[in-house]
Amino acid sequence: MNRIEINIRQRVGNFVKAICPKDIDGVMSLYAPDLVSFDLTAPLGHFGADGKRRAWQGVFAQLSGPFA
Repeated sequence: MNRIEINIRQRVGNFVKAICPKDIDGVMSLYAPDLVSFDLTAPLGHFGADGKRRAWQGVFAQLSGPFA
C-alpha cells in the first residue's frame, strides 16, 4: 500500500468514527474551511464549512440514534 492509499484509508476511517456517533466536530474536522460541496437535498451547494456544518446538523437531527 502506498502513502496516498494509507492516507485515504485513514481519513475514511476517521469519517466513520465521527459519523457513527454523530460527532459533528469530528465530521467537520475532515473538511477544509473553504470547501465547496454539493448534496442531493436542498440547499444543493455549500460554500464554506459553516454551510456544510448546518447540512450535517440537519441530517443528524432527522435520524434517531447513532449510525451503524
